[in-house]
Amino acid sequence: METGALTVGGKYCKYPNNDFIVLPFQLFKNGVHVQSDTLKFSRVVKFKDLSFGKYTIKFKSIYNHQEMIDVALNSKTQKIVLCIDQIDYNLAKDRLFIDELKPNEKLKIHFDSSGCFDFEEASLEITRTGKQYLAKINETQIVLSDFQIKLLREFEIELREIPTRFCTTTDTYNLHILNTTKNIKLIDESCSWYGFKNLLLQLKLDKNFK
Repeated sequence: METGALTVGGKYCKYPNNDFIVLPFQLFKNGVHVQSDTLKFSRVVKFKDLSFGKYTIKFKSIYNHQEMIDVALNSKTQKIVLCIDQIDYNLAKDRLFIDELKPNEKLKIHFDSSGCFDFEEASLEITRTGKQYLAKINETQIVLSDFQIKLLREFEIELREIPTRFCTTTDTYNLHILNTTKNIKLIDESCSWYGFKNLLLQLKLDKNFK
């Protein structure tokens, strides 16, 4: 029987600037549990002397969703990377505020972060002028591309999915379509997402956030 080694690593795939502490996972072969282990501080776990065949790795993302990765082990050495920030955006059940904006309406995303030794606060405004969407923070305003609007949708889905966990830093988000009753307050205490900063980085507005 041929055997090989499987090396398992983990990382933030969408948000590469983030670091994770621990990522527990389970290894299965043909539905039978083989072994459980935990990735720590971006290190890897190596399984040796595994018989060739089809394997499945199960883990929970930062959104507390059960994720599965299928692996066909057919060589002496094989590597796989688990995306700790993996999420299926098609699973969103709530209608997003960004999609509810009518012409000349404005969505305000107010963010504040408080921890043991720091406090940050900022507001990002999204305005629909017709077919265009504008994003403004402080005195900087840009016209959003279709790709950037897609990033905003993903941000809102992630925000609604991030679970509550205890952390020394609390990030509070208030989303409000101005001059309407549509508003929502969401709190992120995961210390694993950093959604607002990552959004500004992707929109190339991070230099305007101080």
